[in-house]
Amino acid sequence: ICDCISYLRYSPNIRQHARYMETLPDLIRAGASTITAYSGTIMDICLFSLTSFCEPANVKCENFMEEDSVIITLTAVVDSLSLLAPLDPIMVAKYNDVFIPLLCKLLLTVDRRHLALSILNFFATILTSPSYDTPYRIKTPMILSACSKFLSNTHSRKARMATLKVLGAIGVLEVHQKPSPPSCESPENIDEKLARAFFHPIKNQEQILDDSLLLNPETTEQYFAPFTASALLSMFKDDSMKEYYGDIVQALVQVLQNPQSYILVYFDSFVSRLLEIMERSSDQEMMTFLPLFSQLVETSEMNSSPFLKRSLELIYSRFTKELMIPFLDLILSFIYSVRDEFANYAPENLKL
Repeated sequence: ICDCISYLRYSPNIRQHARYMETLPDLIRAGASTITAYSGTIMDICLFSLTSFCEPANVKCENFMEEDSVIITLTAVVDSLSLLAPLDPIMVAKYNDVFIPLLCKLLLTVDRRHLALSILNFFATILTSPSYDTPYRIKTPMILSACSKFLSNTHSRKARMATLKVLGAIGVLEVHQKPSPPSCESPENIDEKLARAFFHPIKNQEQILDDSLLLNPETTEQYFAPFTASALLSMFKDDSMKEYYGDIVQALVQVLQNPQSYILVYFDSFVSRLLEIMERSSDQEMMTFLPLFSQLVETSEMNSSPFLKRSLELIYSRFTKELMIPFLDLILSFIYSVRDEFANYAPENLKL
C-alpha cells in the first residue's frame, strides 16, 4: 500500500499516473480490513487527481493516449471513492464540499460513458446505507439537478438505469432539512405480541418517515418497509388502478409478511381495504385475491385476529362450489395463525 501511494504521489507523467491509479480500486478491495488507516492519504491523492484533471479539455495532452489516460485516472478516482465510502464514511463525507461539485460538473461536461457510470455509482453509494452521512443532505439538490440534466441528454440505456437508481436513492431522502422526531426507533427487546395487544389503528396512525433511520444499517428496514407499503397502499386505494390490483396485492403481501410493530398500521389498512375489495369482487377476482390473503394470514400470527370475524362473514356470504377450496385454505390459515381464538367460530365453520 505504501509503495502504491508513493508511486501515485510521484509518478512522472500522465500515462504512468493513470496506470498506477488504475490499481487503486483493486488495492482498496484487497485491503478492505485495514485500508481505513490510509483513508486520509487516499483522499488526498483522489482530491489532487480530481482537481488536476477536472477539466480534461484544459489538460495539456500530447496525443490521444494521454487523453485516454486522463479519463482512466478520473474513473479510477471515482471507483476508489465508491469503495472507500462504505469503509470510512466519515472521512469521505468530510470532503463532500470539494468532490461533489467536481463530479457533478464532470457528469455534465465529459461525454465518456464509463466515467459517467462510475460517477452515478458513487452517487448511489453515498446516498444509501452504510455510506450515507448527514453532510450529503446539503448537496442532494445539486446531485438531483445534475442527474436530471444528464438523464435528459443521455441515450445510453445503462446510463439511464444508473441515473434512475440515483434518483431512487434521492427519492427516499428529504431534500429539505427538518427536525427529527423525538423517537424514531423501536425499543430494544420489544415483545411483538405484547405490542400488538396495545396497538390501536386510531392511536397509531401513519406518520412522516424519519430518514435518520437510513444512517444505521440495523434500522433501514424500519424505513424501507413502511415507505414501500405506503406507496403501494396509495395505489391500492385508487379505484382507477383496479386493473393492477392483482400485482399490487401480491407486492403488499411480500412486504407485510411477518409484520413487526412499526408496520402494523399499514398491515391493518391493507387487510381492511382488501376485505372491502373482496366483498364486491366477482368469483374470478376472488380466485386471485384469496390465495394471497391466505398466504398473508398464515405468516401474520395473531396480527390477523382483528379481521377474523369479518373474514368469516365474507366466507359465509360468498361460499360456493367454485370458491370452496380457496375459502377452506383461508380458514386453515386462520386456524394456524390465531389458534385457540378460532374455537369461538368453530361451530359455524363445521356447517360448511
